[in-house]
Amino acid sequence: MRVLMTALGLGLAMAGAAAAADLGDPVWVKAPDRSDWAHAYPPQAALAGVEGKVRLRCAVKLDGMLERCAAVEEAPLGQGFAAAAVSLATGMQLSTRSQSGHSTAGQAVIVPVRFTREVMAHDALITNPEWLKKPNADDLGRWWPTAAHGGSGRAVIGCIVTNRGLLEKCAIVSESPAGQGFGYSSLLLAPTFVMRPMTVDGQPVGGAEIRIPVSYIGPGDPGPNAGPSMRVADHLPWATTPTAAAMAAIYPKSAIG
Repeated sequence: MRVLMTALGLGLAMAGAAAAADLGDPVWVKAPDRSDWAHAYPPQAALAGVEGKVRLRCAVKLDGMLERCAAVEEAPLGQGFAAAAVSLATGMQLSTRSQSGHSTAGQAVIVPVRFTREVMAHDALITNPEWLKKPNADDLGRWWPTAAHGGSGRAVIGCIVTNRGLLEKCAIVSESPAGQGFGYSSLLLAPTFVMRPMTVDGQPVGGAEIRIPVSYIGPGDPGPNAGPSMRVADHLPWATTPTAAAMAAIYPKSAIG
């Protein structure tokens, strides 16, 4: 089935008035998705909220993939949009036949590429994060919802990832069972997550969204198998415990008495 450029509404559009030597009626079968656009967005421009437009001229290979792409127009200049557009071209592919039925191999095609702030917003969803730090059992136990009375539950929170890999603007997506505080407790856990942020040309880029499932497993409950989960251990066979002298040495002076 032919996939036209309307499926590529993120920033790729049909070339309007192509040059005489360029392919004027391509049929697109593959294009980068929103996540690819977010990864390619020049980092400094993304942080500054600058948008850009590029027109590439590429050669079409026998299999419809693009090669020898070069920017013929770029606005604004000096923001890195041309290089970003060229990197995106590796994920674009034409049908081997144009809409008029002619072979596309060896032809040249004009590809307009548009970078907008929308691709760095919530729809740029991270689905396979690389975690540098996650909550441990102590963190989970500290924020366990009191209304749950130690029972099990699950919540999903959605957050925006900063260019440092921290989470911000978090919100509850779902919680089960409802009304027992598992969603709110997961929001309190959000500062304990740190992930490796997206990078473009070695520079970290923020602005993408991630959804994090958190499972709370109560005593005696084996817990759900799906999604990441954390268990709080109790009745541990401690080999050593603090002595009375050790406790007295660290007792807060303001609390004495």
